[in-house]
Amino acid sequence: MSEFTGVDSRSTYDNLLYRLASPMGWTIRLLLIGIAIPLVLATFTGCRDNTDDHGQYAGFNIADLHTVPSDDPKKTSWRASHALALASQLAYEPDDDIKKQAKTWGFADVEPIHAESMAAFVASDDDVLLVAFCGTNGTKDWISNLNAYPSPYQTGHIHKGFHEGFLSLKSKLGKEIERQKKDSQKVWVTGHSLGGALATVFLLEYGDATDLDIAGAITFGQPMVVDEALATEFCLKHYGKLTRFINQDDLVARVPPNFEHVGHLIWFKDDETIEIRPEPIVIKSMNAEPTITKPVVPDALKPLTEKEFEALKRSLSPQSQPPIADDKPTPMGSLVAFGVSWKLKIITSQLFPIK
Repeated sequence: MSEFTGVDSRSTYDNLLYRLASPMGWTIRLLLIGIAIPLVLATFTGCRDNTDDHGQYAGFNIADLHTVPSDDPKKTSWRASHALALASQLAYEPDDDIKKQAKTWGFADVEPIHAESMAAFVASDDDVLLVAFCGTNGTKDWISNLNAYPSPYQTGHIHKGFHEGFLSLKSKLGKEIERQKKDSQKVWVTGHSLGGALATVFLLEYGDATDLDIAGAITFGQPMVVDEALATEFCLKHYGKLTRFINQDDLVARVPPNFEHVGHLIWFKDDETIEIRPEPIVIKSMNAEPTITKPVVPDALKPLTEKEFEALKRSLSPQSQPPIADDKPTPMGSLVAFGVSWKLKIITSQLFPIK
């Protein structure tokens, strides 16, 4: 029997054959052929819902960004992390592809933004507003031209280049957020490499905004952005709002020198997943300033010294020269390791499928 009560499946099959053999059946046949051909083509070309033609954006679920993050800032939203890994990868695509894919994912409104060499896109539905910053395709060129210039900002200093890059986008970005925002939305921010640095600056600029409900920022392979004083202020004001992923011994996460990271670190090291985070300490004394406890950072993640950084830049420049001999080996090992730095597909494979 079929799943329908009182209907024999064989009788139903015979009845269908009879109908297809009748004069009216030819019309039905043509209709079925018209439906079947696109389905067959879709099967053999690999087309699936919520993916592009190559399937590299498979697995994105907009509902993973609708979920309100846990009240416990020590709990990582792995589903949101996976979704934002894909979004930060999409930020590298041409504008038309960004719009097409984001709408396939379920976003009702999508707008890429460009200013000078910086780029981002803003996408939204009724429940979420996403800001994804683009990194740089020429990471080697970017590193070789990176300078460690601090600029005064709030209670400390910020990297001048990253801050100016964000400011070049801020006007257009602010207008687009204002156009798309709704009271019911959670705001998520993401970016890879340079895009992760811009996402961090976004939190500094918009973290206190009363008209934005910022769920959090999740970044991938980002460089350092602020000095020690500003890192402490960030932790005290925005604790639990930023999670950053590092894969293996990614050198991008160790530059520029004399700056610090903020937020919760998740480090994919070989077969391990290691979590490291600073902890805020509020001192209940009228004359004492609140502070944070800094975790012990493994040697493989410690910032490069100025000397190591300059050696790295020389090795990546077009006019590369052999590094100057040093009595002590650099803790980062061979500079050639930069060539196998962070690839976004690694976090996607780590997080997907998600239990």
